[in-house]
Amino acid sequence: MALSQEATGSMPNPSTFSCGLAYHAVLRVEAGRLHEYRVSPASARGAALTAGFLKHVDAQTLLGMAAIDRAMRDSAIPPDSPLRDFDKWGVIAAPRFLGRVTLTPVISNFNVEGAWGVSPHHVPHRSLHSFSGTVSQVFRMHGPNFGAGGGPGCEIEGLLAAASTLSGSALPGLWLAITRVEPELPPVNGCHIDPDAMVEAVVLGLVPVPTGCPFRMELTFGLPKNEGADPFDLSTLAAMVNRLDQGHESSVALGEAGWLTFGPTHKTLAGPHALERFPSRSALSVETDRRMPS
Repeated sequence: MALSQEATGSMPNPSTFSCGLAYHAVLRVEAGRLHEYRVSPASARGAALTAGFLKHVDAQTLLGMAAIDRAMRDSAIPPDSPLRDFDKWGVIAAPRFLGRVTLTPVISNFNVEGAWGVSPHHVPHRSLHSFSGTVSQVFRMHGPNFGAGGGPGCEIEGLLAAASTLSGSALPGLWLAITRVEPELPPVNGCHIDPDAMVEAVVLGLVPVPTGCPFRMELTFGLPKNEGADPFDLSTLAAMVNRLDQGHESSVALGEAGWLTFGPTHKTLAGPHALERFPSRSALSVETDRRMPS
């Protein structure tokens, strides 16, 4: 992790947060297939799961766990590397509208039937912090865990929360899981997500120092606002992550919050100036739909 400042002409003292990107994964699954993940969404070493535990977990939490598991399994980091020790890692979850679709009819049932008409498991599994808490239990991580965002813009809020947490603590690492249901359709069969909706997740395993990591992440603040920038969302982030596997650096504006850059550790990242090499939003949408594994 590094936080540095440098004067650059008309951009006085922009600051850059830099850290290692040890793990990453993108997962996109039809809601109608989520039952497959409830059988066992995680097989990584140390994962603790029972069928009863998974029964009431929210869809975004379920896919977030599966994405973290995939990131662990697909990584080229050696099994004996210290980067494989997740005991003291933290977890930040940034879902968009966690549980909103399924809780709407539950609240209606409560108004009609009272407490006896509602399962006691609904609310505990659909609060903002339940996602990160569940991940930390399943993968036996004992660092801090909490939720960030919860609504539109959760992607940026999650990234800023991760940078703040890593720069202000002695954590060996941090998982950031950003998820959504797209599109958000009315519930079916009482309180279930429409089977045609897509549940999407992008997860990043971040460490303070990029040593031993294949990639690096940078957040740059204090630069002029990019007036023509498209809104930053999960599709943009997924496309950036997919480009990493092709060895490409990517940089994009985070609205007014700053700039996000991904690239190989062995290269000096070009930072925000790499934006002209990044696809337009229309290209991102097509590429993400094609490359997001299901």
